[in-house]
Amino acid sequence: MRSQLQAIWAEIGISGARLETRQNTVVKGLESLAENMIAEEMSRKKMITENVRSLEADVQKILGELGQAAVVDDCKLVKLLI
Repeated sequence: MRSQLQAIWAEIGISGARLETRQNTVVKGLESLAENMIAEEMSRKKMITENVRSLEADVQKILGELGQAAVVDDCKLVKLLI
């Protein structure tokens, strides 16, 4: 991708300070895109973690109503003990 941009800029005569400005703009744009993607993934991770905790609590409640015990391991997966 970078070589394609450089070829286009060379073809249309962009060089010197203008070339450096364009390159910096591309880098900043990609950094911003990456930061946004990371923030979205962190948000999804938080939502999934909260959903798992909520479901674990629901399972614990149901098991209690059924008179069974449950153990939650390190992976936060619920294992039933009968």
